Amino acid sequence: MKKKDLGARWKSLSSEEGNPKWYALAQKVKTEWAAFEGALMEDGDLRAAKEAKEKFGEDLKRGMSERVGVAVEEITWFWQDLFKVYLPNVLGQLKELPIPRYVAGFRLYSYC
Repeated sequence: MKKKDLGARWKSLSSEEGNPKWYALAQKVKTEWAAFEGALMEDGDLRAAKEAKEKFGEDLKRGMSERVGVAVEEITWFWQDLFKVYLPNVLGQLKELPIPRYVAGFRLYSYC
């Protein structure tokens, strides 16, 4: 079907004259959805949960901004630990891994 045919078919299905039963059901769903959304907006518990979430976000933002100074001091310890302890350990373990080598003239790999 082409775009115009689909558009004409949709209009016939969604019009009250073309398909009154489907139109009535669609209108009923729309009104029920509007009532549901209204109930969600008026619910006190849901509103309190939303406010608590917003307050938590603000507190988290404030706490992170206060913590930035401390984090800058701690980041130097992180880099020192990384380069003095973790990186040498990882490199030491990598030395023990066999490296596959290809020798010209042989079709098989050898592990040295």
